[in-house]
Amino acid sequence: MVATLSPAIRAARTTDGYVLLDTEWGQLFCLNPVGSRIFDLLQQGLAENRIVSQIVADYAVSCETAQADVHEFLESLFRHHIFAERQASQQGEKRGDS
Repeated sequence: MVATLSPAIRAARTTDGYVLLDTEWGQLFCLNPVGSRIFDLLQQGLAENRIVSQIVADYAVSCETAQADVHEFLESLFRHHIFAERQASQQGEKRGDS
């Protein structure tokens, strides 16, 4: 699975994180610095387990805490249609085990 940013989403980085606008539904989302880091890693094509590892390294949290928080945050991004899932192609995709 590879996550792709919805074409309806506009993202702007601020000093506090990202502000996301869903132009289709008129919803505004504000991401804190940790959410913004996860957003960046997801845009880079990293799988959930690799995002968790990076959050553990970046923020010195336990793996269990990072797993639960990253999973919940990713579910929210997909539930709000900020990202959509698509199958990875055979070439050029950064893949990892989810």
